[in-house]
Formats: sequence, structure tokens, C-alpha cells
Amino acid sequence: MDKTLKLVWKNDNGENYSIGKLTHEKGKYYFEYNEGEVKKAIENGFSLIPGFPRVNAKYFREELFLVFQGWLGERKANEKNLEILKETTNENFIFLDQQEIS
Repeated sequence: MDKTLKLVWKNDNGENYSIGKLTHEKGKYYFEYNEGEVKKAIENGFSLIPGFPRVNAKYFREELFLVFQGWLGERKANEKNLEILKETTNENFIFLDQQEIS
């Protein structure tokens, strides 16, 4: 089943930025930044995520990206990765369903 989550970064002032999206589609994972939000976030202290150095690129992989696998902790990566990530926080990051934030 195809699914997309938005990645939201929260700065130290409590401001939220919808910096990108992670999609699982046809057995592959895709990540891309939201360029406009990333530029605003960078101005407010955001650093690009390791493994995703280009803001204007769309990344893809057949397995969940290593950086996000690390966020799963001891939970094993499986077909429910996006659901598990939605329940996981990592420092200033959270994943939300596509419709939960504009």
C-alpha cells in the first residue's frame, strides 16, 4: 500500500517546518525536501539531514533509508516502517500523515 508522511522539524522556539516527505510507493522509498520550507528552516537553525545533502533532489531506495532506520531504534524495519516512524520522534523531528499539516 502506498503511503506518504510529512517530516516536520521543530526549532528551539517551537516553530514547525514541514521540511520534506517520505513516501513508500511500489516497494520503494522516496524522500524529498520541501525546498521553500527548508530554506526558512535553515534560516532558523535547521541543518540538512545526513544522507540528503541536496535540497532539490528526490532520493529513492528499495529499503528504508539508513537515517530513518536508525530512528526506529531496536524495532526491526519491516513493511510497516512508515506507521512505526509516525509513532517515533527523533530530537526535533516528527512524522505526520500527509493531511495532518499543510
